[in-house]
Formats: sequence, C-alpha cells, structure tokens
Amino acid sequence: MVDKLRWYLSHYDELINSYDSKKPQNDLYEEQLHEMQKKEEDVELQSFRPSFSFDEQQDALDKERTQKEQEEHKYDPFMAQVSYHQTYRADFTGHYWDSCYIESCIDPEYLILNKVGCYPPRITIVKKYKCICTICNQPIEALSSDFDILYDEGIYYPGVCCPCHTVSSFEAKAMAIFNAFGINYRREVSFNNLNGDSGAPLRFDFAIYDQQNQEKYGLLIELQGPHHFKSGYYDEYMEFVEDDSDYSKG
Repeated sequence: MVDKLRWYLSHYDELINSYDSKKPQNDLYEEQLHEMQKKEEDVELQSFRPSFSFDEQQDALDKERTQKEQEEHKYDPFMAQVSYHQTYRADFTGHYWDSCYIESCIDPEYLILNKVGCYPPRITIVKKYKCICTICNQPIEALSSDFDILYDEGIYYPGVCCPCHTVSSFEAKAMAIFNAFGINYRREVSFNNLNGDSGAPLRFDFAIYDQQNQEKYGLLIELQGPHHFKSGYYDEYMEFVEDDSDYSKG
C-alpha cells in the first residue's frame, strides 16, 4: 500500500497531464452519450403504442364467415384414411354391457368421420347395436367402439351407459378387469325380495355367470364403496364427498 502511494506521488505530474489531455475527449463522449439518451427518450415518447381490445362483433362475423365457408365446401370430394375399429371383428350380440342387454346389430358398417385436427381425414368403420337397459327398459343405440372403459384424470368411466343410473370409477375399473380376463358378467342385478331395511329394492353391482351353466349366476359381487359405510354423496366427477356424520356413529 505504501509503495503504491509512493508511485502515485512520484508520477503525480504525469497523471495530471494525462487527465488534462484526455478531458476534452471524455467530455465529448459524455455529451454524445447524453444526446443519444435524449433521442431515445424522444423516440419512445413519440412512438405508437398499439392497444388491443376484443371486438365481439368482428369475432361473430369471422365465425359466421368460417361456418359459411365450411357449409359451401361440406360436400366437396376429399381423400380419407379408412380403417376398421379394433372392436369390429367381435360380435357383441347377446352379451351385456353395464346394465344394457345387446339385442342386435342394426348397422354392420357404421362410419365415423373425423375431419377435425387430422390430415388426411379419417373414417373408422364400426358396428352399431340396438340395446335395452335391464333396469328401466329404455332402448339404447351404441357403437362397438363405445364398449370400452375410458380413463381421464384419475377417473374410470364406461364409453356408454344408460342415463337411468350412474357408474362410479370403482365400478368402471372392475368392469375393465373383468373384460380383460374375458369374464361374463351382468351389472346392476336384482332379485325378488332383495330389499333394504327401508323396503326399497336393492341391486348387486355384478353377477358372474356359472361356468357350467351360462343361464345361472355363480357369484354375486357388491363393491364396498364409501357410500356403504359413510354419509355423503358423489360429485359430478364421481368422487365421494363425505359429510360430518357417519353411519357407524348411529
């Protein structure tokens, strides 16, 4: 540190002369820098700043124009990729799906067209079946591709079921397991005098056919969901929502 001070003292005159000689250049640089900053500020103040707002009327016109163009070209010839769905080889006639008895095939070559989000457009060939709900006797039309258990965000659900009842994720998962092992079963099965404490009729979740006699049941299954022993309800996502009370407490 002392050596540094000694050096500065011994070269003091040289440093002063060097600073004085460079000062005009430094002052010019500072002045130019200041002018440049001033120009940038002026440009920013005078520049156009676009603002955007949603034009509801224009959006409606754009949608109307797009729909009109689609209608105009709706029947234009197009090339498509055609394939059979994986369920096409199977014959579901006489089988059960959930609470539905599959009576007959009413269209052996039903076409599903998908032109949205894919190129070329795709045509899938499936079978259409006529079904009858064993609970409410409501007729239902279903495609062979609907006879599947789907999965989305942690929830299992059947591709088709009668609206007269709900299917929990627990039940749909059980259906997927039975289907994977080729087990014949019926859903929502009831018998005479099968009533609860209140006298209301009850149903078993599953009835498994006897291996020796397909007209008889060899096993009845009731899935013990939380609604069997807790007070609550299933929400729109088939998740059980428990309330403060509990059946076991009285």
